[in-house]
Amino acid sequence: MWRLGEVRPTHRAEMKKSHYWRTRRDPFESVWPDILLWLKDEPDATSKDLFERLQKQHPDCFPGGQLRTLQRRMLEWRKVMARELVYAGLDALVVPSGVTPVGLDKSFIPR
Repeated sequence: MWRLGEVRPTHRAEMKKSHYWRTRRDPFESVWPDILLWLKDEPDATSKDLFERLQKQHPDCFPGGQLRTLQRRMLEWRKVMARELVYAGLDALVVPSGVTPVGLDKSFIPR
């Protein structure tokens, strides 16, 4: 029966468990404040540009294989910054009590 396309339970790939801890020390930990300052001045800078800048300022500290690590760090940073931009106004938004959203009747609001 398995030759007709049936997949046996023993052939299923196991689900990999994700982990939240780091397996290695962060190589950019000591220079991250500098990178943040550079990003503040040039938010459109690419990871590769910043990595080349780091290699010039700190020769022999950052081998080429760490570019991908910096790209991941910058991706996370950009996500956080985008989230702050999108949701920045929501904290300041205060709706007075008794005011309903436009188009809704008070009878539809649960008490």
